[in-house]
Amino acid sequence: MKEMRARLVVFMTQGASILLPDLVLWAFQLNEGDLLTVAREESDSFRCRFRSYQAALRTMADWGNAVQWRFIEEMLRLPMAAVGPFGSLLLPDEAATLWTALGNPLLLCIEAEPVERWFTLEPSTQRRTSTGIFLEARYELPVENGSRVSLPEDVLWVLGLEEGDLLACKTSLGDADFEPLTQIEPLRGRTLVTMGAGGVLPLPEPLLRGLRPGWRMRLTVTFSPEPAFRLSYSVD
Repeated sequence: MKEMRARLVVFMTQGASILLPDLVLWAFQLNEGDLLTVAREESDSFRCRFRSYQAALRTMADWGNAVQWRFIEEMLRLPMAAVGPFGSLLLPDEAATLWTALGNPLLLCIEAEPVERWFTLEPSTQRRTSTGIFLEARYELPVENGSRVSLPEDVLWVLGLEEGDLLACKTSLGDADFEPLTQIEPLRGRTLVTMGAGGVLPLPEPLLRGLRPGWRMRLTVTFSPEPAFRLSYSVD
């Protein structure tokens, strides 16, 4: 994930859990059974910060002997939330204040960088809460059979794309921008591209003309707030 900024409204459900939006699950690469550390933040309201426990372990493994034991101890003492079925987030007792918001909105905020990802939850104190979202992720894809790429499974899932779906494509200066046809009316010079089986996407002719042997394609997926993605050359 390259960049994440979001303000979303979510609600408590029965059983002290929260249903996380699909975009949050995708952005944090969360699956059922994953754990998140929960830490109280200093604020005027009861605000908790959630970090992926698995991502923290990977970071410590990358640091190796440079990791201080004090940091490990502090992390191990933190209470944990767990991702349950269908994207539910099961909260620990330490976040019990959020439970009192049953039926009332909670504000979920993401303000993160690639090196560290987190989100916060707190009761919404405003009758009308302004919301917004900007997510951007990048992938490197090989060119298959010289004329197509295969979109990753998680991208297909979060974009809701299936075989036979129509995409509106606009090419310019070595880039190809794609949006679901349902978002584009009229086409205004765009061409139609059909999604193939298994996420196979044929490369537009203008990209093929400039493609060189050994090059890969860079896939940039954005939500701002509507979904779109771009294919461009990735030259080593």
